[in-house]
Amino acid sequence: MGTSRLEPVIFETCVRGCLAAGVLTAVMLPAAASAALVHADPFPGGYSVQRSLPVHYAFMTSWDGIEWTEQQKSVARSAIAHLGAQFLFSVPFVEITGGTSAGTGSEDGPPAPKVPAFTLRWAGGDFFRDWPATDPEFFEGTGEQERKKFDFSDHFALTYKGDSESPPRVPWPHAHYPINEIYFNTGEVWGFNPFFVDEFKLDFWTVLMHEVVHMMSVEQHSDNPDDLMYREIEYGQRKWPRAGDRALLRNAGYAMIPLPASGMLLLSVLALGVAAGTLRRRRNA
Repeated sequence: MGTSRLEPVIFETCVRGCLAAGVLTAVMLPAAASAALVHADPFPGGYSVQRSLPVHYAFMTSWDGIEWTEQQKSVARSAIAHLGAQFLFSVPFVEITGGTSAGTGSEDGPPAPKVPAFTLRWAGGDFFRDWPATDPEFFEGTGEQERKKFDFSDHFALTYKGDSESPPRVPWPHAHYPINEIYFNTGEVWGFNPFFVDEFKLDFWTVLMHEVVHMMSVEQHSDNPDDLMYREIEYGQRKWPRAGDRALLRNAGYAMIPLPASGMLLLSVLALGVAAGTLRRRRNA
C-alpha cells in the first residue's frame, strides 16, 4: 500500500492511511467552481461495519468555541430527516440533546443516556490544513504519497470514522478531533437557505447528506451524476437521494423504501417545509 498512487477524481477523499482501523472521507474544492476529489487506495482494516438503527447523532461545539446556530441546526436536522425517510426503519436517526435522546429509560425516570454514533462539528484552519507541512516531525520517515493524504488545506468537509476503541495514529489530538465526526470548514462559503442555493455558495444540505451516507459505512460513490453520492458537486447545486443512493445503502445492509420519483419529490418538499417553518417561527418570535 505504500506504493499506491493518488489519483485525482471528483468530489471527496476517502483516506485510510496510517489508520489501522480508521477512515477519512474528505470533500475538497479547487479554485474553480466545481469540486475535485483525491482518492487514496484504502489500507486494510477500514471501518465498514453496518451501524445498528437507530443511529444517534449530536451537534458539538468546536474545541475553540464555534457553536452551531439555530438556522444551521434546522437545515441539518431537516437534511438528516429527509435522508432518514429513505429507510424502512421508522426513525433511523435520533438527535441527542443535553446528553440524552428519546431513548428507552425507566418508566419513572428520564430517558437513558445515549452515546452518539457520530457527531457534527465546525473546524477551521486548525484542522483543515496541510498537516505534513505544519507537523513535519510526525511524518518523519513517511513517503511523499502518504504525506499528501493528510493535506486538508483545500477540503471543505471531512468525515473521520473508525473504531473508537482503537483510534488510529493521526497527527491531531483526539481530544480536539475525536473519531466518528463530520467536520465542516468554517472557511468555506456555505448556503443554508431551505428553498434555493446561491450560485456562489456550497449547499450545506447536500454535503451533509452525502457525508452522513458515508458515515453509515458506505464507501462507494454512484456513477450517476444526478445522484447524491456522485463524486461531483458544484457551487449552487442541490442534490437529493435517488434510487442509486438507496441502492448503495441497501448494499450496506439497510432496508430502504423503494419510492418512485414522485414520492421522493414529496418527501423533499415536506423536509424543506420543516426547515422553512422553523426559520419563519424564529423570525416572528
